[in-house]
Amino acid sequence: MSDKLLVGVGVAALLGVLFWPSGSSQRVRTAFEEAEQYLASQRYQEAIEQYEIALEESVKPFVKTEVIDPDFRTLAYYKIAFANAQIADQTDDVTKYDIAVTTIEDIYRDAHVPKHRELITFLWGYVLFKQKKYDEADPKFRELIDNFPNSLYLENAWYSIGQLNFELVEYDRARVAYAAIVDGFPNSEFRDDSQHLIAQTFLLEQNYEQAFREFDNLTPEAFQGSPLIPEADYKAAYCLLQLSRLEEAIDRYNRFVADHPNSGFVTAAYFDLGTIYTRQKDYDNAIQNYQLAIENTDNMALRAEIQYEIGDNYIEAADFPSAADAYRTVVELYPESGYVAAARYGIGEAYLKYANANSASGTIDVESYDSAIAAYLVVLNEEADSEYVAHATFQIAEAYYQMQSYENALEWYRNLMDRHPDDPLAPYALYGELWSLSELQRYDEVLERGRSFVDAHIDDEDFDLQASEIQMKLGDIMFEQERFQVAAQEYGRVLDFEDLPKFYAVKLRSLYQVGVSYFRIGERDDDQSSFEKAVAPLAQAIADYSDDVYDLNYEFPERLPLLENSILNKANVHEKLSQWGDARAAYALIPPMSENFGRAAVLTAETFEKEKDVDAAINHYAAIADNDALGETWQ
Repeated sequence: MSDKLLVGVGVAALLGVLFWPSGSSQRVRTAFEEAEQYLASQRYQEAIEQYEIALEESVKPFVKTEVIDPDFRTLAYYKIAFANAQIADQTDDVTKYDIAVTTIEDIYRDAHVPKHRELITFLWGYVLFKQKKYDEADPKFRELIDNFPNSLYLENAWYSIGQLNFELVEYDRARVAYAAIVDGFPNSEFRDDSQHLIAQTFLLEQNYEQAFREFDNLTPEAFQGSPLIPEADYKAAYCLLQLSRLEEAIDRYNRFVADHPNSGFVTAAYFDLGTIYTRQKDYDNAIQNYQLAIENTDNMALRAEIQYEIGDNYIEAADFPSAADAYRTVVELYPESGYVAAARYGIGEAYLKYANANSASGTIDVESYDSAIAAYLVVLNEEADSEYVAHATFQIAEAYYQMQSYENALEWYRNLMDRHPDDPLAPYALYGELWSLSELQRYDEVLERGRSFVDAHIDDEDFDLQASEIQMKLGDIMFEQERFQVAAQEYGRVLDFEDLPKFYAVKLRSLYQVGVSYFRIGERDDDQSSFEKAVAPLAQAIADYSDDVYDLNYEFPERLPLLENSILNKANVHEKLSQWGDARAAYALIPPMSENFGRAAVLTAETFEKEKDVDAAINHYAAIADNDALGETWQ
């Protein structure tokens, strides 16, 4: 908000005194004249004392004050109220505002001189504004506008209405007031500020399109010499950024920097340019602009923030060594900033990502993993009160796991669960513990630890979903170890959770995995009974989650892929059991719009071939070849 306030009130008003009576009236004159001099020199308490002397003298017999003013008492008390308001402004003694309001209320009802009522009305609104009694101040300013259309204080009143409604977040009403100044007072000192605030209200409402237009209206031609033009130019570019009109925003930011190289918003402009280029994945330009932002500010905290963003950009660009260097610069150059803990954690992240990338080919990058662990340990030792402690602990465990140092990984996963049991990472640490135990072939512990958590939280509405996911994880681990019988049992336990929408996704997957587990046993052992056991869970998955029965209000992304996989696997099981009709019935459930439709058509034809029904097979293959909707691949 602008600091331009409404102080030019009443100092010079009604100072003229043409004739003075003799006798005791002279003492009134002397006191009043001295008070006016004190008022003009901003010695307000002394002015009040002299006005009070003048008032005391004015009520004595034979004293005439009409030649001073037709309503001398109202005028003098107005001056006292004004002086008290000024003392409050100077000293922050808000009790003086209360005194001013009390005085105003006392004289307002009997004030009959129009000029007095005008001054009193405006001062009343002003004091209420300063007291932040905006709902009371607004009608006073409007009373001035309605009753005194030629008042010299109209623009002040409109501006005050704009400001108080701005504070009340009544932006529509604020804009009406500001527009009254922009349109009605071409020479007002508040005009550029009002135009800027019209735009600012739209910006605060996140109406970036209209905000852009209004900031763009604050031009040198319309507001010659306005100091707000650079800020308006910057914010116009910022609005374009928020509108994702990125190329236009780049152009406006570059023009802003060229036109206003000394503006306080230059750093922000370079920072925003860095943000745009990051969004466009043009990391070289992003980093270049972030570096320019650093060069254009002496604010060490801001420099640290921007340097940290440079590190993040290197991460996005997958230049992990440079990212580590950038984060390290934050720690070394800005040790007092609020980004040191994040930067120390970022160093670990950079090394861990670098190690993972280098290890993708099969050779473990032990050196980078060790560097990551060392960086995370710095976080634990130097930033023990930061938000990154649990994350650093978890990432140490992850690094050891990737290095296949499973005992160490196990220790750090358990460290996290012991020290941060309520952290959102704790369930993931349990996953890590289970996988580590699995790699160490400590399968009994896998089941014991997992089941312990599940049993403790299966009826806990805050953690039951995590419990169901861990139960699935037990099945996954057993499946990965090709212990398919145990896997099927673990997957099946997921079905014990309540029949609530939050479990629908995990239950569908569990049904599918139970079926697949029995299928894998049947394949491995050539066991028909296992194939038969696979049918029921797959059939249940289809029955419970098909489009015609499932409540799509609870749709989840995995439903259709898992449903179609269940259909295809059920058909495959029937083929293993030589149940050709059942297999074809399953394939027929794949809808025509599915990418699996052509595959299902070919597999259906193959069932006739496997059944030795050559004519039917030929007919189906011919139908596929003639069906252009299936595409060339299946034809």
